[in-house]
Amino acid sequence: MKKEISFFLEYSYFANFVPKIKSPKVFSKFDFSLKGLDEIKSEFYFNLMEVIEKSISKYPKEKKIVVPLSGGLDSRAILCALLSFLEKDRIITYTFGVPGSYDFEIGKEIARVAGVINHPINLKEEKYTISGLKKMAKLSDYQTFLFHNPPVESLQRIIEDNVVFSGYLGDLIFGSYSQYSNIKDSESINWYLEKERSRIGTPINGDYLKKFIEPIDSKSIISPVEQLILYERAPKLTAPHILLNGINYELPLIDYKIAKFMFSLPRSLRLKQKLFIEAMMQFFPKLFSMRSKTTYGKPLKTYNKSHLLVRSKNKLINSINRNLKIDLPYPPRNYMNFDSDIIHRTDFSEIFHSSLSSLQKRDILGGIKPLEIYSQHEITRSLSMQLINLVSLEIILQARDDENSISI
Repeated sequence: MKKEISFFLEYSYFANFVPKIKSPKVFSKFDFSLKGLDEIKSEFYFNLMEVIEKSISKYPKEKKIVVPLSGGLDSRAILCALLSFLEKDRIITYTFGVPGSYDFEIGKEIARVAGVINHPINLKEEKYTISGLKKMAKLSDYQTFLFHNPPVESLQRIIEDNVVFSGYLGDLIFGSYSQYSNIKDSESINWYLEKERSRIGTPINGDYLKKFIEPIDSKSIISPVEQLILYERAPKLTAPHILLNGINYELPLIDYKIAKFMFSLPRSLRLKQKLFIEAMMQFFPKLFSMRSKTTYGKPLKTYNKSHLLVRSKNKLINSINRNLKIDLPYPPRNYMNFDSDIIHRTDFSEIFHSSLSSLQKRDILGGIKPLEIYSQHEITRSLSMQLINLVSLEIILQARDDENSISI
């Protein structure tokens, strides 16, 4: 098997891809030595507002601003800042997921309380097709896994020719990987390869990835692990997946001013996104007092023990679903229940059967037999991500073939 295909099956993207989106470089620190916590929070707030206002000013007033709302915090922060400068009728939001999930339900609640138009996309009611997935593969630069977006047509109907303000990379900038800052340069690539792999086929040797990644800068104020996410995984997997070709995006949370500020903070203020969350709760209490998927569907202020109880309950539900092969509502699920839907949803079953059969006939996977993995999944309900990678690979190859035939 070619190494690029093996890597895709393990990590859901091609390592040799040249990204279009460039993550911010930070070479020097802000000086916080003479500032108290309240001053630091205020400075972050003013930086955020300045960046959002600058981003808005690029577009004529008749252009709508579209915000993809989830149950998290990054898109909520963007919406709050936008509402400080714009009339509500200039803002459109959309939320996608399955009813009962944090993203779907909390996203709708945020839009309702904010008083903005929201378009909920219920993924249980959407129809997926090979042709639609090929189109998604093209819009994603033939680069990453499929099925984790609504069908292209549904997105295009909402967005039209307007501009999307995305929270891309906000969680990383604000500190979601800061707990790994003690991992050394020499250990970071092995950590990355182990943490992100989906375990299909043979593990990838770190030397293969080193040929394509940006070298770890030991003098950077950004930790080695955060560098790998910022300069490798995000622009090669996350960006092609969520920043589709043909749509105009603004990415305010990776603005250099915000990135430099956040990466300069002491580790204690980045852990669990502490500074970001406290600043947002102070300056935007209405929307940031509401519940979040970050705190397992509880308000941000709630005591941590209640989060642990909900988390334990969710783990139990997930275990019951998988072991008893049923589908109890599972709030953390952002998308469909792939473990079950791959088998029981008519559109998915047809797509997976035909794609896996076609991929197996290509004979490019060494000893991996896609149809055998599907049969194992029917028994275990535990191989959905591996199957998604296999089917995504086949659809990407088909879409590339179609593009080449048109070009010829």
